[in-house]
Amino acid sequence: MTGNTTISKGGLVKFKWEASKGKSDLSSFTVLMDGSDLPGFPNANIPADVYLDSIYLEGSSQTGNYTFSFQVTDADGKLGDRSVVITVE
Repeated sequence: MTGNTTISKGGLVKFKWEASKGKSDLSSFTVLMDGSDLPGFPNANIPADVYLDSIYLEGSSQTGNYTFSFQVTDADGKLGDRSVVITVE
């Protein structure tokens, strides 16, 4: 998935990411839904240069808009992030 999308209640959505280091090594990665970490995140056990991974998540049983944020932090504490909105109908 590369942007905002709409799914049915209980539908599956796949998130896939690639994070690459800049000047400093990568140190952690987290996925948040509406500002709260998802189970298993943040993950500090990631490769220092490039982190590739993906997850499948089941859509809520409640209609609405849900913001998913993907954040990578490097060894200097710099943060990079992307967010998408999933609309559940």
